[in-house]
Amino acid sequence: MRENKNHIYLDSHEKTTLLHSLVELKNQLIQQGRYTDCVDELIFKVINRLNLCERRTYKCQIAK
Repeated sequence: MRENKNHIYLDSHEKTTLLHSLVELKNQLIQQGRYTDCVDELIFKVINRLNLCERRTYKCQIAK
């Protein structure tokens, strides 16, 4: 069965807040001596997705 995907649309302030919150969560997990693999993966996915969206927007603006 296919997994449901959720999409969110963020402005630049919300993107910054999201990344800062994830890094803060990672730091808390490190202090507690817990694994951060899931948070690391999520940070990686968010950053890559944001870069992809920014490149698409930039290409669209050039094409107009």
